[in-house]
Amino acid sequence: MDMSKSTMTFTPKNLTLWAGLSLGLMLPLTALADRTVSYTYTVHGQVETIDGPRVDVTDVTSYGYDENGNRNSITNALNQTTQITAHDASGRPLTIVSPNGLTTTRSYDLRGRMIQQTVSDGTTSRTTDYDYDAVGNLIQVTLPDGNSISYDYDAAHRLTGLEDQLGNRIDYTLDDMGNRLSEQVSDPTGTLNRTKQQVYDQLSQLDQSIDSENHTTDFDYDPSGNLTRTLDANLNPTAQTYDPLNRLSQTTDAKNGITQYSYDTQDNLTQVTDPTGLVTSYEYDALGNLISLTSPDTGVTTYTYDEAGNRLTQIDARNVTTSYSYDALNRLTNIIYPDTSLNISYTYDQGTHGIGLLTQMSDAEGTTDYQYNAFGELTQVTRISQDGVTTSFTYGYNPQGQLISQSYPSGHSVLYSYAQGQLTGLSLERPDGTTQSLVNQIQRLPFGPINAMAFGNGLQLSRTFDQDYQLIAQTLSGVLNDSYGHDPVGNITSWQDLIQTSRDQSFDYDELDRLTDAIGAYGDLDYSYDAIGNRLNLTEDGVSESYNYASDSHRLEEILGVTTDTRQYDAAGNTISSLLGSYTYDDHNRLVGFTKTGTTASYGYNGKGERVRKTVNGTITRFRFGPSGALLGEYDQSGQAIQEYVYLEGQPVAQLQGIAPVQVAYLHTDHLGAVVKATDGAGSVVWDSDRRPFGERAVTVAQVEMQLGFPGQYFDEETGSYYNYFRDYDPTTGRYLQSDPIGLEGGLNTYSYVLNNPLRWADPTGEAVPLVWWGASGIATVVVGWGASNAWQDSSDWDGILPDGTFPDSAADDRPDCPPENDDDDCEKEMKVCHRKCADNCTGMGYGSSANACYRRCVRTCLPGHCAENY
Repeated sequence: MDMSKSTMTFTPKNLTLWAGLSLGLMLPLTALADRTVSYTYTVHGQVETIDGPRVDVTDVTSYGYDENGNRNSITNALNQTTQITAHDASGRPLTIVSPNGLTTTRSYDLRGRMIQQTVSDGTTSRTTDYDYDAVGNLIQVTLPDGNSISYDYDAAHRLTGLEDQLGNRIDYTLDDMGNRLSEQVSDPTGTLNRTKQQVYDQLSQLDQSIDSENHTTDFDYDPSGNLTRTLDANLNPTAQTYDPLNRLSQTTDAKNGITQYSYDTQDNLTQVTDPTGLVTSYEYDALGNLISLTSPDTGVTTYTYDEAGNRLTQIDARNVTTSYSYDALNRLTNIIYPDTSLNISYTYDQGTHGIGLLTQMSDAEGTTDYQYNAFGELTQVTRISQDGVTTSFTYGYNPQGQLISQSYPSGHSVLYSYAQGQLTGLSLERPDGTTQSLVNQIQRLPFGPINAMAFGNGLQLSRTFDQDYQLIAQTLSGVLNDSYGHDPVGNITSWQDLIQTSRDQSFDYDELDRLTDAIGAYGDLDYSYDAIGNRLNLTEDGVSESYNYASDSHRLEEILGVTTDTRQYDAAGNTISSLLGSYTYDDHNRLVGFTKTGTTASYGYNGKGERVRKTVNGTITRFRFGPSGALLGEYDQSGQAIQEYVYLEGQPVAQLQGIAPVQVAYLHTDHLGAVVKATDGAGSVVWDSDRRPFGERAVTVAQVEMQLGFPGQYFDEETGSYYNYFRDYDPTTGRYLQSDPIGLEGGLNTYSYVLNNPLRWADPTGEAVPLVWWGASGIATVVVGWGASNAWQDSSDWDGILPDGTFPDSAADDRPDCPPENDDDDCEKEMKVCHRKCADNCTGMGYGSSANACYRRCVRTCLPGHCAENY
């Protein structure tokens, strides 16, 4: 038997068969569906090559070693090599050279702990230092930008606190088992800014979570450690039951709505029955790839895959077939539609420093080129439209890697200022070199949100947060003076305008935290819902309208009120007609046309799913987006700037109008990050509106144009709806015009907006679980969903999201089964993939706990044999 070769085959029922191992056994490989990875070894038993499962390309990763057995090279399937050119006497890597030529050097102390890492492009170096105490605890990390974190430990070497370079601290109190009983955040003066408490039972299971106001959430578990009941701070219970294999089988919400789950023998979720009795079902092949999805809203969708688990085809309920192709590293390279004019191609590895990065994207609307520096940071994005109009954005960084400039197609630039590693201000640089401040004197709470800053027109913003970091008040130099009240779970119950008290608002919610009553300048609005969150009635000052739905789906069919609005859908669940007009869609379910009397509109999208063009009655407007998906500018047919936008940590702070001389409107946002007012250079209000809870607005001051709505939304006058990245939102109904492209990942109701709680949540992409802004529930701009990216260096690596908001490598509910790329960290990547899968499968079971059998069993069966042996 050849000891230099072995084969690992993934077979059905979570079995892994090995052939050619030193056990002397030759196992027959299954004749059923399998995924085979072959290995060769050096004479010393070290992995020499890994041949991936694909047969259409050569997907071999090779490893080289020096005479001491140290790995000195890794070459991927595209012949891109990472070199480890030096090791210490213990075999630890000292110098690593990436395929792009970036050099990483590491140094270690006598105990083998890394004490310094320097990354250099030959001109600029970025060094991170690590310090340890006498017993080996990491006590400080100093980053290249000067930021540092110091760590404290108790006598048992457990982390008890940390402190940044400014003196801000987080202190932890632990019980005997190491569970964190309390967390306190304080500033350099010792003032307590944020606090939370937790109580654990004798099995170290979380028993209670207590906020700063002593509002308590309780948790109960069964003997297997599965979470069986949650009682929130409003005393609303959620119950969960499990099957004999500890898989979640039923949830009962606080209004007794029951959701049921079924699984196959490989623990794949096969059926979800929602509280209204409608069923979503899933079918898998023997390797766990989702091959059929049957939804009451989007119909039947089928999928096929290659040997590596990459999705090859998708056929939706309209019988539209979409095909996908991949390179040898399993990166998506082409999307082919029946309408070939919509085809998309993605090119990688081109140009200077481009290896491993997306460098070009071609789509129906044009071509986008991406350029990077040696550190992989995005430096330029150039968009060339099909008609030849070119727009470019450039990005500059300081030696520490912090963004210091962003230039726009208009020739204007935004400059970023820092002090002690912290962002302190933004300024505008005009094409003639003159500058003016946009935002300065930025202050923030310890490890938390911005609580004060000055705008370039002199207006001072002050924000007050409670000790849960919920926004409770904000003032802006006589322009804004708002206060917010919250219930024990974080729902906003009051919004007071202390300047115009006639605009005060109050809100009520049901047991599922859905908005049921709103009182404000707009009148008294009452909402009711069915068990899954479909709006049944809206009563406005005593006048009611009712909503009727299809019996076999969640599609809104009719609104009966002063007028009757009848709606129709295509087979994939897209709205094709309403009282307002008619809608048309392309092969990837994106809205591309709208018509009504006197209006004809068309829309075009790029390969990232961003709407880059709209044409209304012959007038073209072009849109350009930034690395994180935020709208950066609107341009006319010739590419001249109409409006450009400036953001601070994801929230708009300025709007630049025109070219020369540019007029600056300063933008002021609410607790969600939505613009509520705009002021000019003199501090006068130039835009204002009265907004109803679900986003309908009545503009009261309109000296400038302002189309931004809730985070990620842009108002289209012609349709009355908001473009919301991957979908279109209708504020009159609180629903999207299309079903959620990520299916049930975003909730059981695939049409409703943010769980019918628009005062607390926002959805910036139209396909993610709601986003929480600072102030809504004390959590900072966290997108819980797929495809969100706030990192500049990751900005153009589009996270695998297709232009319709879905995923090419696997379907939404099957996405974690995509295999990682083969490299020296393959087990680490496999673990990340399996964690995501098992976290989904074991949701609600306390899967992070070491006591949870479901999670452990899932991970062990998910991991390949060579990775599972140490788990």
